Amino acid sequence: MSRDFLMLGLSGSGKTTFLAALNWALQRPSEGARLRSSGLADATEYINDRTGEWLKCQVVLKTPTGVHADVSLPVETLSGDQARLRCPDLSGEEFRDHWESRQWSIERDREVRKADGLVLFVSALHSYLPVSLAQESQMVGGTPSESEGNVKPASAWLPEYSCLQVQVVELLQFIRHRRRDQPLPVAVVVSAWDRTQGSYESADQWLAKEAPLLWQVLQTNMAVFPFQAYGVSAQGGEYDTDTDQLLKAGPTSRITVVHTENGSPDTDSDLSRPLAWLLLRESAR
Repeated sequence: MSRDFLMLGLSGSGKTTFLAALNWALQRPSEGARLRSSGLADATEYINDRTGEWLKCQVVLKTPTGVHADVSLPVETLSGDQARLRCPDLSGEEFRDHWESRQWSIERDREVRKADGLVLFVSALHSYLPVSLAQESQMVGGTPSESEGNVKPASAWLPEYSCLQVQVVELLQFIRHRRRDQPLPVAVVVSAWDRTQGSYESADQWLAKEAPLLWQVLQTNMAVFPFQAYGVSAQGGEYDTDTDQLLKAGPTSRITVVHTENGSPDTDSDLSRPLAWLLLRESAR
């Protein structure tokens, strides 16, 4: 049975790096992996090039604006049940344009309507918290005044200056509206998990602290967006400073996945977990 999974995330949220590492991991599943490859991916040249960059500890090239790199990964569960994970990979810039222009193409609308699950990427490298008026003024070229910290913006406010979690939440609202409240399971991936430096035991904790609006929306809309959160490090470290160490460690050792599927935080290197959760949830329906 074919399942369609839609991947969304702002620019730099880790989608392409995740796909590159996942392509490698599915072909060489670690012990205890929940999914494995059952054939070649669609868009083979594109995904193989990205995987090659990841293996060499090179920056994985993000999806260019206007390029729709559909990656379809045929997989099977440990029990032999087969499926095809279709992952339309929208560029982060296109994701931003949806927010700013309040519209998307017929093709995007069709993808949203037929999706069986959503993989939503946020990054530990980004700040999803709102900024102060003084900080916002600096973003638009203004300076705080001498009185009471009032601000005098030198140029107009733009949609791109909006708090990142507001943009993510609004797009979830768009999806909910277009699907007419049809439930859509969401696997939330907090990428660059290695950069949290042990500050959080789970992705749930990170979301509650670093993206509280998104966390509250997910918590209060479980009937529409049942979700599971994962902390994922597919890169494993900083390429600028840690390349030799990462290459020596090997691909599997670079992957870290933190999850709470069994109720308490656990860690392994099974990069297929977010997709497996979506797949197995849908198969059980």
